[in-house]
Amino acid sequence: MWKWSLLTVVALVAVTGTGWVWLRYDFEKVNWTWGVVAGVIAVYVVVDQLFTAREVVPGAASAHRRAAADELAELIRRDRTDESLLRAVDEPYPLPVSWRTGAERLLPSWRAIGRSSDAGPLDLSGRDGSLWSRYRAVPSGRLLVLGPPGSGKSIIALRLARELPPHRQPDTPVPVLLPMASWDPATEMFHDWLVDRIARRHTQLAADHPRREAVLRDLVATDLVVPVLDGLDEVPDERLAACLEELNQLPTQRFVLTCRASVYERYLLQGEKLRGTAVVAIEPLTPGKVAQYLVDAAPLHQAANWSTVADRIGDDAELTAALSTPLMVAMARTAFDQPGTDPRDLLPLAASRGRQSVEDELLTRAVDAALRSRTGGQGLRRWDPDKARRWLSFLAAHMESLDRREFRWWQLPVELPRLLWVAFDGLRIGLAVWVALSFAREALASAATAVSDPVARDLLGGAAGHAGGVAVVAFAVAAMRSAFREGPRTAGSPPTRAVFVGGWRAFRDGLLDGLLGGVFWGFMAWFAWWLLPRPTRLVALLDRLPDPFGWPAEVRGGVALGVAWLGLVAVRAGLRVDLSAPAAEFSVTSPAWTVRADRAATIVSVLPIVAATVGGVYVGFAALWLTGALPHLPPPAAQAYAGVGLGLGWWLHRRGKGAWARFAVARFVLAARGRTPLRLLAFLRYAETVGLLRHAAGAYRFRHGRLQNRLAAGSVAGRRGSRLREEFGMELGRPATGRRLSRSSRPSPRRAPRTSGSTTTSPPRPYAGPCWPVRPPAGGPGWRTC
Repeated sequence: MWKWSLLTVVALVAVTGTGWVWLRYDFEKVNWTWGVVAGVIAVYVVVDQLFTAREVVPGAASAHRRAAADELAELIRRDRTDESLLRAVDEPYPLPVSWRTGAERLLPSWRAIGRSSDAGPLDLSGRDGSLWSRYRAVPSGRLLVLGPPGSGKSIIALRLARELPPHRQPDTPVPVLLPMASWDPATEMFHDWLVDRIARRHTQLAADHPRREAVLRDLVATDLVVPVLDGLDEVPDERLAACLEELNQLPTQRFVLTCRASVYERYLLQGEKLRGTAVVAIEPLTPGKVAQYLVDAAPLHQAANWSTVADRIGDDAELTAALSTPLMVAMARTAFDQPGTDPRDLLPLAASRGRQSVEDELLTRAVDAALRSRTGGQGLRRWDPDKARRWLSFLAAHMESLDRREFRWWQLPVELPRLLWVAFDGLRIGLAVWVALSFAREALASAATAVSDPVARDLLGGAAGHAGGVAVVAFAVAAMRSAFREGPRTAGSPPTRAVFVGGWRAFRDGLLDGLLGGVFWGFMAWFAWWLLPRPTRLVALLDRLPDPFGWPAEVRGGVALGVAWLGLVAVRAGLRVDLSAPAAEFSVTSPAWTVRADRAATIVSVLPIVAATVGGVYVGFAALWLTGALPHLPPPAAQAYAGVGLGLGWWLHRRGKGAWARFAVARFVLAARGRTPLRLLAFLRYAETVGLLRHAAGAYRFRHGRLQNRLAAGSVAGRRGSRLREEFGMELGRPATGRRLSRSSRPSPRRAPRTSGSTTTSPPRPYAGPCWPVRPPAGGPGWRTC
């Protein structure tokens, strides 16, 4: 398409030039002009043929594809993300999580799943690490894993992506774990999103290949990649239907998808089943297996206490229901792992308050136990447990207010009041104006004495002598503009990084672009020369240039400008560094890497900006002098200082509001208010080490959404609630804690619905368990009873 556009522009320039030459000169000049145009077109054709990329040989493409698949499998095998989480849930042995084939009402026809009119039902039941083999038995290659909150869907998806055999067959597909919530069908097609996320998460994959994106697209197109899409239930409602509808438009796309059962069933009330997709449902843990596991996993000092609790599992319905999911079993292990704790405290709590209180108690004690354990001492700074819990509660409330499960550091500035950012914008613009005028004072004063117009002389002199006053005015204008601008509570601008995008290939492309631009601007210079009076100084300068062809001054001026433009564009393309490339927030690198990348891009960007403005100042003053607008030029040093000042001011204006700058301000302000630690990222690494956070997709998220909800319970955002919080409440069969219920719709304490499976006769009482709205008592376990 761009080639046709190029030829169209060249044709228009040629026709227009022919008309003007015909009117001013004669037919011989027309022939000469067309000869020049024909020569330009010939040069373009030769360059295009030399630099056009050749198609890849099919055999070579197959070899690249297989090599990329083997490399991807090796990268996944060596990936240490969530390694600590897997070790925690696999000790002393993995929980016996099992699944069965989904109900018929959730399944399409088995003929659609089997891709044959003779296909029959499949038994997909299994347990532990056999899901990959069950998936390989599904002819359509599409599998949906359903389960309640805390049933282990994410752990199953993580294990599925790690179940690669040590010796992989050449054509065996590679499972890749990806967060479903990062896909927005309104902005990205599924395959585009898939290729982009694989490229960001595995940055080393096919990194040396000149056509890396084409190789990754080939992997996806040939089904050598099986996306394991975790967390469909975390996709916002307005996007969930669009995601499933687009997957239905790709009937041959293989995938594994995890989702809460209630979310998918609610979608089926108004949507279509996933075409050709087999469904498995995770079954609750049996009381006998839970009791045996808790006894086997108990430390020596807790063995007798856990044996007492295990004897009641199965008989006490509330306790059994609370310990029926892998999440709560893992929380129970963490909560009562340290000396001085007694798991037998759960027995009277379950009898008096029911399942919800038991689960909240486990989450509360698990957080305190993790923060007080010695696990985080592996080369990382230890933090005060009380302060750490308060900081985690603030972060959980921040994520709840954004209705997010991932904490991304560039979203933290939304927690500061809008008035602070209004003042920040005003100070940034005021400082930029003051720096620019202070450095350019001598150049402005010299220009003011040279111009003859009194208005221009007064403006230049005033700007040179009153930099502080102009900066104050700029501060007021910028602050007012920021205050009256529509400012919805956004999640902040994403981080950037510096990427070298030049090189020989970019230089060759720059030659083509520079050739087109040089022809256009050369023609425009010739036309302006013919139309406007000729400046004496410019004519004298052109007469000094060598002229072997005897061209007139206007032609020499156009050719000189065209050649200069060609060289500028080609060199700039060959040396270009993209300072605004999106940081790989979905890569396997830590969030601290994106902070350093954005900080480096912000600081390094001052060099090209200052260099460009210094060159622009020199060119601008030279143009004014050549055209006679300035009788004499300011001193070269004054011009250089003016360029540096304008560059620094423009850098403060453009890059001073970036992600790193705003995060630095937010981090210092929130640390001063006691909301977060000053070394926030180091604290997040510590929380990941003790098992409360997970590092996934370049961001941090709590180990489970229930843990995030529990930590945010004492905040305003937690009391107000969010979409994810309400869905958890609906899933567990009780009123969501987020929405306020009217007096008529609140369940009566005497007739409140019991948890499923309960056999107790006493109704569940309102929750009055541990909470963290205020500072815990000195010497206490880190929580108090409301």
